[in-house]
Amino acid sequence: MTRSDEVYEFYVGEGVTLSGATIRIEGTARIDGTMDGTIKAGHLIVGTDGKLKGDISAGTADILGQVEQTLSVSSLLNIKSSGLVQGSVLYGELQCEKGGRIVGELSTNAYDPVETKVVSITDD
Repeated sequence: MTRSDEVYEFYVGEGVTLSGATIRIEGTARIDGTMDGTIKAGHLIVGTDGKLKGDISAGTADILGQVEQTLSVSSLLNIKSSGLVQGSVLYGELQCEKGGRIVGELSTNAYDPVETKVVSITDD
């Protein structure tokens, strides 16, 4: 649930399903419902009940819900304890709370944007 004083340039509320959309904004996008598509945002928030699938890119991201497919975050990717990220992930910096999960291919551009470092992680 969102606080009433928070402002988002793009918002998918609880109980809302958006499919096949292409969204590009410089500000903040928050997903508390379900979205399948392409999104590029300055800052991305996926709420606890949010589900986001597709080609996703952001400057920074806070993941409390589920993200699937391709996630590219140029700066800080913050996965909270309830967060689950599945697929191919590229990030500048990574912060993952205890309980947060990443399943898939993980790469960083933090040290050398040309040569990325790849690690495969599975949920066994």
